[in-house]
Amino acid sequence: MTQIIPDIINIVIEAIFAILGLFFTGVAIPWLVKTGIPWLKDKRLYSIVTVLVKAAEKQREAGTLTIPKYDYVVQMLEAKGIKVTAEVKAVIEAAVKELDIAVDSAIGTLDGIFVEETTGKTDGEKELNN
Repeated sequence: MTQIIPDIINIVIEAIFAILGLFFTGVAIPWLVKTGIPWLKDKRLYSIVTVLVKAAEKQREAGTLTIPKYDYVVQMLEAKGIKVTAEVKAVIEAAVKELDIAVDSAIGTLDGIFVEETTGKTDGEKELNN
């Protein structure tokens, strides 16, 4: 009787490992290949495009950019070996829009901070009074 219990435990443990192996082989790995890896590639692409859009904006502000910002980003992507497709163009547009929203938000926040010297009221207070 004492020999049967360890044998049963070994069989159950082997069955659990076999089921886990089947799960990872049949479900987890195909999901990772189909969904996880493309998501990571898109995330990396978006990060690269965001950095390039910010760089183009900074160069334009400094006056050192002689071509349009969009063309600069496309040239830099192609130099990195990334083919510019319709999907990549959409990512570029999304990054530009995100930068514009961030700038507009920052300007809106700063707009209420500055106080007019003659009245001592902020722009937000003036709008409330009108």
